[in-house]
Amino acid sequence: MQGFRAKTAFHKVASIPPIIQVKIMKEHNLDVFTDDPNERKRVERIIEQEYPVLKTNGAKLWRPTSGTK
Repeated sequence: MQGFRAKTAFHKVASIPPIIQVKIMKEHNLDVFTDDPNERKRVERIIEQEYPVLKTNGAKLWRPTSGTK
């Protein structure tokens, strides 16, 4: 089994049903398919905190830092 390099390749981290995509868009004003790295981090945080059951593996998507609420 070969690992992945998070900075060089995309990998599947969650399966987000369309109804949840719409909910995230409405509640957080955020497109889950964004190319913006900062917005992607917001999506990862939302999935990690509000929808962890959607994750496809046990890896952490988002880790709080000292400056993050």
